Amino acid sequence: MIKENNILEKTLEIAEKGYGTYRWSYDMRSYLPVAGAMKMVQKKEYESIACGGFSAGCDMLLRAIAFISVRCDLMILQGP
Repeated sequence: MIKENNILEKTLEIAEKGYGTYRWSYDMRSYLPVAGAMKMVQKKEYESIACGGFSAGCDMLLRAIAFISVRCDLMILQGP
């Protein structure tokens, strides 16, 4: 039981910190991590870049493209 509780605690701790994820709200700043990730991809000099978003990620992707000069050749947007 202790081992199971420890795993659950670690899982909750990771989820609260947002490990490997983006957390955002509609505050005109939350799209900046998405724009930063897009800029890193552009530095790789790919022939074309496809970007995808789900739910609020669509909004953050569109804001990044609208407010920061980032390139996206293809967008795939999916709403719930």
